Amino acid sequence: FFELSTPTGRVTHASILDFSAAEGTVGLPEEVCRILGLHDLADGTAPEMRPQLQVRYRALKRGTFARVQPVAAAFTSDVGDVKLTLERELQLRTTLSEGDELRVHEGGSAYALRITELQPEGAASIIDTDLEVDVLPSVEYEEAMRAEAERAKKAQEALERARSEAAARALEAAQAQAQAEAQA
Repeated sequence: FFELSTPTGRVTHASILDFSAAEGTVGLPEEVCRILGLHDLADGTAPEMRPQLQVRYRALKRGTFARVQPVAAAFTSDVGDVKLTLERELQLRTTLSEGDELRVHEGGSAYALRITELQPEGAASIIDTDLEVDVLPSVEYEEAMRAEAERAKKAQEALERARSEAAARALEAAQAQAQAEAQA
């Protein structure tokens, strides 16, 4: 296996399909280019682009556990059999790396899944291994929950401010009444 890294610090792992690239060059699949942040190269809008990559040999242990997080909430509702879809898609890969964003296909749609945790290390071989996979709630769902919690927090703060201001006005009114009574 090989560790691929860019000067910007993006890292992923891959294996070799064949040795047909010209000397001093590496051919990468579209998905690996995207993971490395080389979107123009992946899209074909800059095919002449020759980014610098560091390629290192890396012995990877077999993966035992992966935690993945769909980006879109639609993944959970649109994909009928998540286990079957993940098994089919992961059989097309040889490695996983924490931080990778994989595209899985189901029913003519593509869904992005982020690898948020990988054991026993941050990168693993998934060839001939039983990989336990935990699917987290989607990024969209978590963002919606955070936004809802923030709205509730702001509403609570506004309510507390209103109560505090009302209590301060009541205290001022009571003090003014007490002062008026004392003068009378």
